[in-house]
Parts: sequence; C-alpha cells; structure tokens
Amino acid sequence: MMILTGPIKPAHIELEAVPAFNDNYIWCFRRVGSPLTWVVDPGQATPAVSYLADNDLELAGILLTHHHPDHTGGVRQLISESWRGKGDCPVYGNAAAARPDRIPHINRSLKAGDSFEAAGLTFNMLLVPGHTLDHAAFFTETPLDLVDTEQLHGRERAASSETAGARDSAMGRPLLFCGDTLFSAGCGRLFEGTPEQMLNSLDSLAALPGQTLVCCGHEYTLANLAFTADAWPDNTTIAAYRAACEQLRESGMPTLPSSLAIERRINPFLNPQQTRYADSSETGEAHRLQAFARLRAAKDKA
Repeated sequence: MMILTGPIKPAHIELEAVPAFNDNYIWCFRRVGSPLTWVVDPGQATPAVSYLADNDLELAGILLTHHHPDHTGGVRQLISESWRGKGDCPVYGNAAAARPDRIPHINRSLKAGDSFEAAGLTFNMLLVPGHTLDHAAFFTETPLDLVDTEQLHGRERAASSETAGARDSAMGRPLLFCGDTLFSAGCGRLFEGTPEQMLNSLDSLAALPGQTLVCCGHEYTLANLAFTADAWPDNTTIAAYRAACEQLRESGMPTLPSSLAIERRINPFLNPQQTRYADSSETGEAHRLQAFARLRAAKDKA
C-alpha cells in the first residue's frame, strides 16, 4: 500500500514576546482562536500573569530551557495564580536538570530528541550545552503562519538573507526557543560549558532550516551588533541590519524573533573563522574553534 502525503498545513499561531526584568523575554504562544497559552522561561511571574489575564487567556503549560533564576524564578507563582486546569500544570524540560538543585519544577522530563505536543505543535527537545551543561532548546518543524511578520521581513531584507521576501502564508516557518544559547548576533556566556561544546551547539542550531524563527531569551541585539561591527569589520551587512534594529527599538518593538537565515549572515559566533579573531596560521577544525574561543573571551570583556 502506498501512502501519499502532501505539504504540512501551516498552524495559525499567536506568538508574543512579553518583556521581563531589564531585557528578558518570556515567550507566549497559542493557537489562534484558543485561549490555551504556553509560556517559555517565565523568570518573572507578574508579566506573564498580567499578559494572560489582560488577554483572557489560560495557562496551558510551561517550557524551561535552563535553570538560571531569570528563566525559572516565576514558575511557582505563575502556576499558583494562572493554572486552572486539572491536575498538575505541565512543565517540560531536560531530564538532566529535573532535580532540586537545578529545576525542581519540571514534571515532564525529556531527553535529547524526545518529542511532545504544545498548542497542537510537535516539539523536539534539543540538547545544547555551553551556557549551562544541561541547557535545552525546543524546536518544531510544523510550519507556523504568524499574524504579523512584516518587521521580520524588513530585517531579512536588511540582512540580505536567503529568506528575504518569502511568503509565510504559503509555507510557514519552523520555530526555535533557544533560551540563552543563541542570541541575535551573539551567543550566551560559557558559565559551565566549554568553547567546543558551545560551538557544537551553535552549529547544530545553525543547521536547522533558514526560515526557522529564533526566539532568544534576551534583547541583546543592539549591544551584540555593536560588538560585531568591530569583530567582523568585513561584513558589509551589519550596518544596514543594525539600522533596522535601531529603528525597531526606538519604536519600542523587539528585534526578535530573528531567523536562522539572518543569523547565518550577521552572527559572528556562527562564523568565527571570518572574524578578526581568526589566525591564518591555524588549520582545520582547530582554526575555527580557537577563533571562537578568542571571540567569546573578547565579548566577555566588552
């Protein structure tokens, strides 16, 4: 028997970056027309609780990328004030972090490659060590048809990326919640992992489809681009992309989500061998890894 399959129909999704603390984003997503909302990395409860209440939404579950308090500190209060479902509120995260000294809130433990459903989307958990040893990312290949993508298209045009002008309504976009592993034009500090671990994690994310929406944990884009302009002076795309992001921030809008196509063009940590921290006397994989290590050390001091 032959089974014929066609294109996956895009899922109509509302995706919101809810500001928290000084520069965190708590990502909230739901099916259009449904009040059931999933919350990613609620480091602070009040912004998430208010977002749900102000929009007549209901908490459906929580995804956690890593244990740092600015990503997990609001979990208990958020559940206490917003959970109205039966039984426990689902809290998904890496099984290796599901312990009292890391993320005690996790009650849906996942291993690398495990899948689960949220808002009708099938997510896979990816293990991306570097920022922390048990850092997770959540990726869905289900194409998303988002309500408003015009400002993203504008940034893709500025970055001259291969997805510039693509019609989301025709094919949709995959989605990645990457916490503090990958930032727009940057990456997370190495609190626990090694440069090699982080570079491997970034490479694994960069290999995902270029259309993928990149939902990072912090609004660091302008600071990262200022560093990138110095670290990667030969990249003629940076100035135009930086101007597009500055315009967004002046209007009070986030520079996120980004896309992997954008990041491949403007992120020095995905292209360390092209920065001024590369040494032409080094060869092979050591060349790229050592360039990455020097680049990350320089960013730590910036």
